[in-house]
Order: sequence, then C-alpha cells, then structure tokens
Amino acid sequence: INNDNLEEYIASGFVYAHKTVFENVYATQAGEIVEVGENKISSKRYFKFMPSLIQISYNSDKEFSQSLDNVLTSVFRRMINTTPEVNRWVVPLSGGHDSRLIINYLFRLGIKNVFCYSYGMAGNEQSRLSEQVANALGYEWHFVEYTEQKWQKLHEQGIIDEFLLYSFNGVSIPHLQDFLAIHELKEKGVLKEFDFIIPGHTFDFLVGSNLELADLKCTCKEMAVKRTMLMHTRITDKRRTPVKEIEDIFTSSGVDPAHFQEYFNWQEKRAKFLVNACKGYQFLGFGFRLPFWDKEIVDFWLAISD
Repeated sequence: INNDNLEEYIASGFVYAHKTVFENVYATQAGEIVEVGENKISSKRYFKFMPSLIQISYNSDKEFSQSLDNVLTSVFRRMINTTPEVNRWVVPLSGGHDSRLIINYLFRLGIKNVFCYSYGMAGNEQSRLSEQVANALGYEWHFVEYTEQKWQKLHEQGIIDEFLLYSFNGVSIPHLQDFLAIHELKEKGVLKEFDFIIPGHTFDFLVGSNLELADLKCTCKEMAVKRTMLMHTRITDKRRTPVKEIEDIFTSSGVDPAHFQEYFNWQEKRAKFLVNACKGYQFLGFGFRLPFWDKEIVDFWLAISD
C-alpha cells in the first residue's frame, strides 16, 4: 500500500490521476490510451474535458433546441444500431430529467423493447414520478423496495464483499446505489440475458450543472486548487500530500483556472466513482451503454459559447 495514495482515497473516495492505492500499480485515466510495447509502456491523452477552441452561438432558443435534438437523435440512433444483440433496453428511471430524456428518445425512435425500474423506500416521490412517466409511454415498470433486511442478506451471503473487490481496483469507492435493485430483479427473473442497462450518467454534469459562479471567478492556480479542494476533498490543510497532486493535475491539464474544478470533476469523480456504478451491471452479467458520453454530444456542449 502507498500511504500517500491511500490518503487521497480517504480524502476524496478515489485516487488521483493514474495512481492506485497500491505501490507501482497504475490505472488508465479518462481520455487516455496506454500502449504496451516490447520494451516500454507509454500513454497519451486523446481527449480532455475543456471548452472547445471553436465556440458556437445560437440566435434563438428554438435554434439551440433543434440542434440539440438533432445531436440526441443521432446519438440514440447510433447506440441502437450498434447494439444488435440487445434483448431489452433497461432504464433506471427516476423523476429527474436525465433518465426521462433517455426513454423519451427511445420512444420517439419507435423502440418498444424498453423496461423501466425504480427503487428506494416505499412511496418515495422519485418512484411515483417514474411510474407515471413509464405508464404514459406504455413501458413496463417495476419497483424494488429497499430495506435494511435486504442489504443485510446480501452482506451475509458475501455478495457485497465480492462486488467490492470486483469494482474497487485500488482506485475508487464502489458505487452501490442501484446494486440491490439489479440483483433482486435478476434473482426474480425479471431481468434476462442480453438486457442492456442505460443509466442517465452524467448528463447533468455535461451540461454545466456543476460549474458554479465561484468556479468562474477563479483567475489563478491557487484559487482553482483551493476551489477544487473545497468541492472534492475533506482536506483543509494545504500542506497535505493530496494538495500537491491536485496542483500537478492543474499544471498538466492546460485548463483555464475557471474551468479546472469541472475538469478535475470529470477526470476524477465522474469517471472513477459515478460511472463506476456500471461495474454493478457487469458484475451481475449485464451490458450497459452511456449515451450521454457519446463524443458527439460531449463535443456539442463543449462548443457552446458563454
């Protein structure tokens, strides 16, 4: 165990950059290609989440909406056409905009083999809205009630420990939010082989919901690093080891100080924790797709001018 890297893990729930909590063991980063040759290992970044050099302005909300609609239609049509083996498209449907956007585009494209589910405490508001939306579109819907007893049973069976080892990889705290729901639906035979799950990760971030006025006021490295510490760590002492790593990431990113917190969020928290939720689908034997991280839609949002 590398104690400095472990400190980062404890501070944020993930280890920064290409490191893991293990000595001399490394991970591939978001937007990175690692090449393994006979005598060397090298890597390069093929993508960074930063505003495009060419910015696009729209003359009206109608023009913007039409452009976004064209992109989303293209993205979802491509997802469908490149997954011919799918049995059903399974959507973790909440009352939020991200997952509702997914099933609306599936509906618009005439896709009938859609299955929706929600979960949590009985009678929760998100699930109530979820059921209404699914019913309005004529899609099958299931609810999984979460109880302490169900979680305890998974622990006693060793399933949680097995999943933690599977998804940890020395990099991130495992994401368990909908693990119980998928497990129960599989055990009951509701979910079947070749069902593909489409979570709404992480459209809210992509469209700028995590970029705040305090970020845009950052004009130098010190301000950007301090802001990032506040948003993504439990550290208050600038002398702590993780702070030096955040400073190094800022230097290598090439990102304007006003956009660094968002860049760090993309490279670290989004990729290593939130998208890591998909490990639960893989662990239980299901494929998945992330339409909101299709490069066409990412490029669309990064090109929108202030």
